Amino acid sequence: MHMCVKYNITVHVPYSSPDSQSLDSDRYCIVGADLRDPSMLEEKLRKFQLDTQLPTLLVAECVLVYMSPEQSSHLIKWAASTFNTAMFISYEQVNMADRFGQIMIENLQRRHCILAGVEFCRSLESQKDRFLSCGWNKVEALDMMSVYSKLPAEDVERHVASFFSILHDTLQDIQASL
Repeated sequence: MHMCVKYNITVHVPYSSPDSQSLDSDRYCIVGADLRDPSMLEEKLRKFQLDTQLPTLLVAECVLVYMSPEQSSHLIKWAASTFNTAMFISYEQVNMADRFGQIMIENLQRRHCILAGVEFCRSLESQKDRFLSCGWNKVEALDMMSVYSKLPAEDVERHVASFFSILHDTLQDIQASL
């Protein structure tokens, strides 16, 4: 599990660090870390002089669901207590108790892939409750259909195509630099 942090870097290490667990440029720092161990993550972030007093955006895309409830709660609590001003965007499965969700879980189980944190993915309310119980003061939760319904149709089509293009290019850049 990895964390990507974007910030202004005051010390530049050209493109990779000696520990081979990070990728560093003038715009991004990608740090390899086990998110189940927030103290190790914090130690690695300190090496890159991350200022926890600056407003910080944390993004977890289909990460927390693979962690045990205890592990993900520990990470979420750490983030709530570490950063002075932060926003945590968690892009996770939701409504996993419905038929589609059950089929997904069964399909993954047949492949020996267990979603250890699926209990928090039962509903938007369970996602909200998880963050509130871990120290976040305010929590908003939307499903993707709600997000897409608020956008003009042409924007959705353009943004989806653009997103996949950017994702493809980014992955190629990262792979080429390793």
